[in-house]
Amino acid sequence: MLLSLCNNDLIKKVNLIFKNSLSARWARKEDGIIIFNKPNIYYLVFEVLIKILLAVELESLEVYQQIKEVSLENDSIWKPRDIIKISYYLKLEEIDLWEYLIKWGIENTSSILNNDLTKWTKTYFINLEKTLHSCIPFIRFFQMSPHDYTKVRTHFKDILPDGLDEQVLQYFSNSSSELSFDVLPPRYLIDSKIINSIVAELIASWIDKKQGTPYLFKDLPFKFNLIYRASREGFEIDKFHNICNNKGLTIVVIKVHNSRKIIGGYNP
Repeated sequence: MLLSLCNNDLIKKVNLIFKNSLSARWARKEDGIIIFNKPNIYYLVFEVLIKILLAVELESLEVYQQIKEVSLENDSIWKPRDIIKISYYLKLEEIDLWEYLIKWGIENTSSILNNDLTKWTKTYFINLEKTLHSCIPFIRFFQMSPHDYTKVRTHFKDILPDGLDEQVLQYFSNSSSELSFDVLPPRYLIDSKIINSIVAELIASWIDKKQGTPYLFKDLPFKFNLIYRASREGFEIDKFHNICNNKGLTIVVIKVHNSRKIIGGYNP
């Protein structure tokens, strides 16, 4: 069910890209072959979108996963905005997007001659920041888990905008704090650091006992409202019950530490 849902979601978004980005004024037909000349679409992005469509038609999660891995292995020849754009269609975690962006930045900063961060000079970090300067503001640091953000600040605190690190930590301790940085909304339509809109679609379909193809997010019969986030409200069991009891229909989702496994339950 998840595979079918992912495919429907992907094909709609990829088709939208083609509709918006490719028009007749950029196309001509020669010997039965349509030739597009669109200078503002990097060729690798176009190639990946074609591959995604093929994977969708094949209905193969394995093929899709291979496309994801192969495409991002070649990220050194992508433009940084391309990596951010394609993340929407590959449903990357924010920390994964950051790590691919860092990898791209290192590959495209000529003065960096060593991948061993322990041997980096201050100049390496300064030059990496210059390479990624226009893209860092698009990373949703505030939407990362504290665990994932620790990975960012441990090695790359020096390339973050001045004051951002302090405000991210402040937001983690109190999400109602007044901040000078914009807190970008969740990338995948749902306010969660654990699940994205695709998982929400699947959960809603399970709850509603929907047969066949799962709901699309825009058609969900339920509205997901975040009422408790342990990294924000705390991990105390009494506090959990004080906030969550007597709320009607509730879902609990928990991410297993140091893994991508998600467990949870539904209280009707």
